Amino acid sequence: MAITYVGGTSGGSNAATYAVSLNGTLTGGSGSSPIEGDLVIVATGLTSGNAQNVGISSPTDYTQIGADQTRADTRDANMALAYKFMGSTPDTSVTVLGSNSASYGSSTVIHVWRGVDPTTPLDVAAVPTSAASAARPDPAAIQPVTAGAIIIAAGFGTGATSQTVFTIPSGMTNGVTNKQDGTTGDSSIFICSFAWTSGSYNPAAATGGTTSTGDSWVANTIALRPYVEAVNVNVDVTGAEITLANTGVTVAAGANTTVTGEALTLGNTGIDVTGTADVPVTGAEATLTGVDVTVTTGGLDINVDITGAEATLAGGDVTVTGTANIAVTGNDIVPVGGDIVVTAGAVINVSGSALALESGDIVWPDAIFVVEGAEAVITGGEVTVEITNPHFEPIVVGGPLIGAATGRSKGHAVGRSISTSSHGQSRTTAQTVSHTQDFEEDDEEVLSSIFPFLLEVYQ
Repeated sequence: MAITYVGGTSGGSNAATYAVSLNGTLTGGSGSSPIEGDLVIVATGLTSGNAQNVGISSPTDYTQIGADQTRADTRDANMALAYKFMGSTPDTSVTVLGSNSASYGSSTVIHVWRGVDPTTPLDVAAVPTSAASAARPDPAAIQPVTAGAIIIAAGFGTGATSQTVFTIPSGMTNGVTNKQDGTTGDSSIFICSFAWTSGSYNPAAATGGTTSTGDSWVANTIALRPYVEAVNVNVDVTGAEITLANTGVTVAAGANTTVTGEALTLGNTGIDVTGTADVPVTGAEATLTGVDVTVTTGGLDINVDITGAEATLAGGDVTVTGTANIAVTGNDIVPVGGDIVVTAGAVINVSGSALALESGDIVWPDAIFVVEGAEAVITGGEVTVEITNPHFEPIVVGGPLIGAATGRSKGHAVGRSISTSSHGQSRTTAQTVSHTQDFEEDDEEVLSSIFPFLLEVYQ
């Protein structure tokens, strides 16, 4: 949702503390009081002869952005910037620290915004700045990274008793200002905003105030990140015959896509899955022709399930990255002309009465690869195993493994040793081995595939 401006208010005093009301006092925006979920931003400052504590006295659950800002001169500038998301009972006021002296003024300005990300309200790090021998704040440049971000600039300056109220930087909007007199030094403060679109934004200097060389100023620039609500979307495609041709299926975080039918064909269609999504593909016949199935995760759980009486992946690659899972299940499973690539930490399961990998490669380092079927045939492909983690149990193979090799089949085992058997058991030992064997046999000759070969190596 877009960030919207609810309104602003201000206050000033010479007391030790003073309250600024939030109840019915907001102006310039969509409301007069904050509601649950709104973000209240408070910029409060005071003038002093020496550095002095500044900030919010109560409520105590505001989050201050950085440390107190102080710039010394004849008249010292002191400012704090803080925020709070309103709860089910929004605050009706905020109490801040004042100068506690008739000699110096204290000023506060407040903005209230709606639609800010409650987890990461600041899109990038705040950019504070300050200067002495001047009184007109010149906020620093900032470059947000999220579309729809709102830039907030706040500045405080000191002045002699003749100081005037600030005019906010040119080009910015939603300005709120306050000036408080003191017999020795006045205070003046502002807060304003800019709707960012791209690149770095450098607010102009404020005008008004004073130009005395005995004065000082401080400023802070922040960017608010909009809240994007996570939505779980379910897409179900069901029918006696389902064909998705030349169409990309993309499933983002939290979504579910279900494709079910008596005969199911995805032709030249890419399936991309990110986040925590699930993509089950189920049918009496499930055929993915010319299709790449890509599953990527940064530590989350992703599942892609392809199930059918016949499951065929022709001319497509199956790539599993991170800790994702992909399962291909059916009476006949044939990945033809495609590569199966499994990166560290991932899991791939291929199960069926008959399973064949033709003209494709299988590559997996420190990953779990499970092949279970009455017949498992690897033909004309290269199988590469790279095991560097001694705690991995990477291979489970069930059912007889045969290969009618029409090309070359190679097996590489590098790093920690592994062992496996046709009963689906796997073990890991501390032995380190490296072995390569080529198979060049006639089509009619039944040979040991790569998995029994590994068994012989590591027994």
